[in-house]
Amino acid sequence: MFFQLSRLKGLPVTSLADEVRVATVLDVVLHPETGKLIGFWVQPNGWFSPKRALSARDVTSYDSVAVVVQNVEAFFPVDEIQPFHQIVIQNESWLGKSVQSETGESFGSVTDVIIDADLEMLTKIEVRTFLGSERLIPRNN
Repeated sequence: MFFQLSRLKGLPVTSLADEVRVATVLDVVLHPETGKLIGFWVQPNGWFSPKRALSARDVTSYDSVAVVVQNVEAFFPVDEIQPFHQIVIQNESWLGKSVQSETGESFGSVTDVIIDADLEMLTKIEVRTFLGSERLIPRNN
């Protein structure tokens, strides 16, 4: 199943064990060099709950209306998930990145990212050119 990064943001996170919404996806964390889906920033339900990290490995399933986990024990402080922690420190985002050809020709900037949930990997990027048109560029393996 494929998802746009922009559509994952704001989705509820539901628990199989409790059969309820337990958090909301705030952001998606992709490895800045490989495009691998590392995890999510989530906001657990409850007053004054600090945002937590959810590793992609702890996600049971994805669909168009929710991200599903076994239970709330899948949420951790960011420093307890090492790849997540390292990427968050770098503070890099795919959105807004400049896109160039191998020869250095500039195409535009990334407006969205398509993720393959089964492979947990970036598969395509949406790019807005400087003239305003949009392109979908597949990932090169």
